[in-house]
This record gives sequence, structure tokens and C-alpha cells, in this order.
Amino acid sequence: MVNKAIAVLHRWLMNRWLQLTIVLAIGIFLRYIQLSAIPNGYFHDEAWSDARAMALANGAVQPQVYFAENNGMDALPVYLIALLFKFTGPLAVGSRIISALAGSLAILATYWVALELFADSQHRHALGLIASCVMATLFWALTTSRSGWHVMSMTLIIAISLAALVRGRRLQRRRWFVLGGILAGLAQYTYPSARFLAALLLILFLTDVWHRRDRWRGVVADYASLAVAAAIVFAPLGYYFVQNPEWFFTRAQQVSHFDFTDLLQNVAKTLAGFSLVGDTEGLHNIPGRPALDPILSVFFMGGLLVCITRRRFAHGLLLSWLIVFSLPVALTGQAPLFRRWVAVLPAEVIVIALGVTAVAQVARCRIRAAKARSLAPMVITVALIASAGWSIAAYFGPYAANPQMFWAYDSGITQVANYIRGRSDAAILLTPYDRFYEVVAVTLAGTRLQPIQSYNGMECVVFPEATDRVTEWVVITEKDTQTIPAIQQIFPNHQIVWEIRSPVGVYARALQVPPGQNAQWSIAQRDRVNFANKIELLGFDLPQTVKTGETLHMTVALKATAPLERLYKVFIHVRGPDGSVLAQDDRFPCNFTLNEADWRPGDIVLQNFEMNVPAGLTPGKYPVVLGLYRPDTGARLAVSEPALENKADSVDLGQIEVK
Repeated sequence: MVNKAIAVLHRWLMNRWLQLTIVLAIGIFLRYIQLSAIPNGYFHDEAWSDARAMALANGAVQPQVYFAENNGMDALPVYLIALLFKFTGPLAVGSRIISALAGSLAILATYWVALELFADSQHRHALGLIASCVMATLFWALTTSRSGWHVMSMTLIIAISLAALVRGRRLQRRRWFVLGGILAGLAQYTYPSARFLAALLLILFLTDVWHRRDRWRGVVADYASLAVAAAIVFAPLGYYFVQNPEWFFTRAQQVSHFDFTDLLQNVAKTLAGFSLVGDTEGLHNIPGRPALDPILSVFFMGGLLVCITRRRFAHGLLLSWLIVFSLPVALTGQAPLFRRWVAVLPAEVIVIALGVTAVAQVARCRIRAAKARSLAPMVITVALIASAGWSIAAYFGPYAANPQMFWAYDSGITQVANYIRGRSDAAILLTPYDRFYEVVAVTLAGTRLQPIQSYNGMECVVFPEATDRVTEWVVITEKDTQTIPAIQQIFPNHQIVWEIRSPVGVYARALQVPPGQNAQWSIAQRDRVNFANKIELLGFDLPQTVKTGETLHMTVALKATAPLERLYKVFIHVRGPDGSVLAQDDRFPCNFTLNEADWRPGDIVLQNFEMNVPAGLTPGKYPVVLGLYRPDTGARLAVSEPALENKADSVDLGQIEVK
């Protein structure tokens, strides 16, 4: 009975579909476990994709084939995230869910590529299973799958496209070439490195024409159908690039400013990146960790040797795949940058699988002792398991705990946004980050908070004349060192209710003021002047004297008296006897960091102004004038209820004596 059960279990375990399912389940688990917590925080690009996807899902923006924002972003992953949001609503982790899904499907795609490449081999299942197993657990594949970058969608589509091509070539079915072409065109909507797929397809075409000269017309027709299908799918994006050629070349120009010597050095760095010294950027790597650990490096070298010595189409395709998609790395100024290298992953792990089977065959042929020969597969299996464990431990250990990840993935501002998310009972003022910053916007999306206010506290001070409810200033103290001391003076009844620390010290604090508190602020001269019942001048401090050639410093207090439909610019002029402007400072309140919707009625802004007094100015007394105007038309706000002398669209603040 026991023997029968063992036999049934063995038969189950030897089932190919069950083996692949287990590998896929491991890969999915590793890509989704603690996905929102590791990496801790959201990098700007993945948050941008979420924010743009939310806008698409809500109909706030028109569909586009390419997004020129954020330094140029390809569109397909954003649309996939938007589709997800149609079912789930907005999620800060949305871009990672799609990336992890692409990384999981890439495991299956890798298996399919291996099966098609080595369809006539009795080891094709073993090759595909080993390759997919390495793909499921490889450190580099984990980091790029679990980050909301667009690269995994590119890798997935390229792998399926090449698998379809190889299948069409093997079965002599043109429809598979058409499918490969459709996917090749679709890949261009994922990530800039996909542009190199055309070069790989051209190499395959020339190779096929040479090796199958006896039926070259059929080969040309097959690849022509692929090219036509790819061109049709690519046409909308191609048309966009024709109209906007700068976006086709922008990325390449940004990363390739170096000479021939630098290129040779980058090639050397790229080659070393496989097994010696890897990516130094912390986003997708433990700085300096090569793409492959020593165990996989041995098998990879063995697989390369197999590809070089066996001149078959499959081996040539793998070598060409590795070379072509290493070019985006060699041509960048940051070689070896792993996120631009991800398209080589399926070829890389298949080459590793070739090395594993080659080592197993050598052991079987060269080892004479039967017992030792039977141990060889077990040793190889243990080595692969050790490598997988090494990768998993490195990802969830040193990589996740790397202190630099706090800044690389905006962990601090993500935690700040999560704190704000739980403060629905308070009025929130955030500084110096803008509430429209993508990490903040996607984290707060879907909450029932009153819109928070944001401004840069290094440029001004913003506070209500009186607090009508609990009010909190959430301050990134690592950047803004002025707001908390200022608010502590304005509202003596306050307390620090929350803080988070970065690896080097305090990163952010929340200062809370209870309701019913009147602002206690001081300024040299208080005079109320109403501008068009929109903005009120509450006071200012004007020095009595200034020397020629020096800078005149002033502080002005302004209050919004009604909701503002636009931003208005404030001007302060030092004028001559004939009315000419001798010195001036025109600026938006808070230097354009305070959105009109965030300057609410009753809120006061203390703003500093600076005017350079000309060195050759004749000593004497000169009038100082203040007003507000629309920056688009120059139309000034009319003065009403003046407490100072005025000229209908400006007020006289007094005179400054120039010495």
C-alpha cells in the first residue's frame, strides 16, 4: 500500500504541468508577498504611472499613444494600470500589481520560448523548467518585477513575440509570424529599450535567409508578414514620433553623451555586470551585486560555451538576444544599469538552463562510478536551490533593509501621506511637498479627506487667522527647517503629535494646534487694504533706510477674503520722482508654491520680498508702492476700502530713505 502511494506521488511529481504550476506558484508568491511594503515607499516614476492611470480611468485626461510628461513615458503599462483601477478603484500599489503580473507571466513566457527553441530535443521540458525556475527566483527578476517600472511588460511581450516567431518558423505557419509581428509592435509601447527588438529581428531574418537559401522566398514572405503586422501596430506611435521627433531621440540623447573610450569601458562594465560587479544604483540592486551569483555564473558560462560551439538557429538566437539587448546598457552612461537590461532575462536564464543540462550530461558521461553518477543531478539540484535561496534572502534581507531605499523610493513622503490619510478630522497643511506630487496624490486617492493645503514653507508662512478645528502642519523637516519654529511662535498653544525618522535623523513632524486659537503674529505696520474683495493687505514692515547697492528686504502680510479663481502676482516698486521704477520685486505668494485653491478665505500669507537698490541711485527719499495683478493680462486688482494712500490699483506703503 505504501509502495503504491509512493508510486502515485512520484507519478504526480513527474507530471510536467504540475511541475510548471509549482514553479509558477513560487514565482507569483515571491512577486506579490508584501508588495506594498517592500520596497517601502513608491518611487516617483511608479507613482506617476498610477496618477496618470487614475486620470485616464476617471476620464480626466484624453487617451494618448505616448506621454510626453515625466521625461517621456510609454503608454501600454499605464493603460493596464487604468484597466485595473476600473475594477479596484485607485491604488497606490497599482503599478506594482501590473509589474508583478507581467513578471509572473514572464515565467511562463520563458518556458514557452525554451520549448519552441529546443522542440526537437528530448530535454526541452527540463530546459524550460530550469529556465522558468531561475526566472521565478532570480534576484534581478524579483527587483524589477516588484517595482512599478514598465520594463517587465516589455520583457514579457518580447519573449512571447520571439516564441511565436520560432514556432511559426518550426511549423511553417505564417500566422505565427503575424502574431510575432503584432507583439513586436506592441512592445514599442512599453519601454524605450524595446526599440532594439527591430535590430534582433533583422539579425534573425538575415540568418534565416542565409541558412535556408533553398526556400528564401518563403522566408522573406514570413518575415515580411511579421514586419507588416509590427508596422501596423506601431503606426500610431510612429506617427506621434514623426510629429514629435524629439521624444524618439530624447532618452537616447540623455544617456549616451560619451566618446569611444567611454563606450569600450561601458562594454567592459556590461560584461562584468553578468558575474563580477553589477549595478551600483540602489533602486533594483544591492549596490555592486552582479546579475548572477557564482553558482548561476558557472552554469551561464557553460551555456554560453554550448551556444558558441553549436551553430544552430536556437543558439544563435540566444546569443543575438543577449548582445542586442545589452546595447541599451552599454550605450548608457550608467552601465550596467539593470532596469535597462531586463529584456535579456529570458535569454539569460535559458542559457543558464543549457549550462545546467550540459554539466549534467558531462557528469553522466565522464563519471564512471554509478553511485557518484547518480549523485550528480542531486548536487546540481541542491546548487540551484541554494542559488534561489540566496536570491530570496538577499531581496527580503539586505536589499529591503538598505538605508538608501528610504530616499530612493520616497519612503518618507509615502509615510507622511499615509499619516495624512488617517487624519480626516483635521485641517492639514503640508510643506514643502506639493499635494499634487504623485506619491502624495496616489496615496490619498479615494479618501474622504477635505483637500489638504500645500506650500513651500521655505518661501513663506501660511496660517489661518483663527483655527476653527484641529489644524496640523505636516512638515518635511529634512527640507523645511523654518515652518515649525514660525508656527510655534504664531500659535503658542501647540504640540508635536507625530514624527518619523530617516536613517540619518528626523525626517518629518506634525505640529498640531487645537481649534479656537487666534494667530499671534507681529509685523511693523498694520494697515488693511482690500483688493477687489479678493485679497487683503494686512500689514508690512518697511525699513526706514537702505544704502545704495544693497538689497531692500520687506515682509508683507496678505489674507485671502474670498475663494480665488486664479493666482495673482504681487508687485512692490521703489519709484522715482517721475514715477519710474527704480527697484522692484514681482512674485506670486509663496513663490508659486501656493495653489489658488490652497489659499483659502481667512488664511494669511507672510511673504518676504527683496529689491536691489541701484548702486548709483541719488540719496534721498523714495516712495514704495504695492499692488496685485493678473500675470496673463497684466490687469491690476482695484483697491477698495483703502487705509493707505492709493492710486486705484496700488497703495503707497510709505517712503524709504536711500543713503
